[in-house]
Amino acid sequence: MVAVFKSVVVAGPAFTVIYVLAGLPLARLADTRSRSVVLLIGVVFWSAMVFLTGFVRTFWQLLLLRIFLGIGEVMFTYTCMYIHTSSDRAMLDVIL
Repeated sequence: MVAVFKSVVVAGPAFTVIYVLAGLPLARLADTRSRSVVLLIGVVFWSAMVFLTGFVRTFWQLLLLRIFLGIGEVMFTYTCMYIHTSSDRAMLDVIL
């Protein structure tokens, strides 16, 4: 029963709650700062968290990395949405 609870926490709230809570401040950051720099930081941070997830040994390490993974992904997602809907669409074509 405990193993099921832990897997549910890691798969759901650890990622989703942080994704929602970090969304507004990081979207504001993408709106006020250089979007290409925010996108670069988000992709590098997200990639590092995915890499580190492969070395996890405990539940708490996995939980912490899932939280950081949500932060990295929200930086990438909101910045790409902003670029896609703005006049900087040519920048998105260059990046991708």
